[in-house]
Amino acid sequence: AKSIAMRVAGNAEADAAAARRDRVAAEIVRDVRSKALDVAYLRESLRLARAIHDLHRVMVESASAMYAAGMEKQAMVLRATAEEAMFEMHIRELERDIEIARLELGRLVGRDAAVGEDEIAGAPVKSLSVAPTNYAELARLHPMAKEMRAMEKMKKADSAVAKADLLPDFAVGVDYMARPGRDSMMSFRLGL
Repeated sequence: AKSIAMRVAGNAEADAAAARRDRVAAEIVRDVRSKALDVAYLRESLRLARAIHDLHRVMVESASAMYAAGMEKQAMVLRATAEEAMFEMHIRELERDIEIARLELGRLVGRDAAVGEDEIAGAPVKSLSVAPTNYAELARLHPMAKEMRAMEKMKKADSAVAKADLLPDFAVGVDYMARPGRDSMMSFRLGL
């Protein structure tokens, strides 16, 4: 009865470990997908910021030309130059944020380095289409997922031990004793 209870408990623990593994896997996939979308969003923001920066550069050139021709005050040149410098700072911040997000994504999948751009799928946000298998593969590498798989394996092994305990242990023995001048003796033993 105790062995049966141990087996049932082992199977229940293995089922619970499998459910925890599935929950953790879903959370990891969600986190990885969210971080990959963050990278894609930041990349699209960077593309737009660079386009706006190019427009500000044209404004600075125009304001400088108009000032040189005496058609505009120097304040306009200074304002346009300041706005261009602000967008340069914004671009640097976006580049830094992208690198941080790629490093965080690498951490989510158990790496010491950033996840490569090719692994995130290079499409901008409006046409982002990363196959779920890519996320599942990235998440499979996550340390927590590895730990959950190991726990499930351990619980299954515990269940197998409990199952083995259900089987009776048999012992069979034979003794033979030859005695000179007397009858020989033989005995059989059977133990459970």
